[in-house]
Amino acid sequence: MPLIDAIIRAEEGRKNLAYPDPLTLGEPYTIGEGHTGGIKPGDVWTNAQIDSAKALDILHATNGCLANFPWFSRLDEVRHAVMVSLAFQLGIPRLRGFVRFLGAMRDQRWNAAGGELRDSILYKQAHDRTERAARAIETGESQWKA
Repeated sequence: MPLIDAIIRAEEGRKNLAYPDPLTLGEPYTIGEGHTGGIKPGDVWTNAQIDSAKALDILHATNGCLANFPWFSRLDEVRHAVMVSLAFQLGIPRLRGFVRFLGAMRDQRWNAAGGELRDSILYKQAHDRTERAARAIETGESQWKA
């Protein structure tokens, strides 16, 4: 299993039944492995639907990173996967708002990039997940089982 698949599975879990956003306790509803968009309460998906949506979501996040961050393609496997995971989780528009983090990533200042993640609202909202991402960026080592 590629690292990005392992990260998303570990961070999102896998659910065939739609569930509400943990922060809003409502929309956006999520299904599968972190898929949102057009999901309604009570929706049920097969494993094949989950796998298909996840593949498309990863492709969309990867293409967003390629289109928005010229330095993205130079990242090693771990940092590449973390960036795709962040784009998957936040969406490119929100990720683009992490200006200092992105500048540190561009300049390969890994400790600074990890520190910027820890100094973000995301860290307060999803502490454990963001800490794993920060450690992976700082060390270049996966914090997830592949």
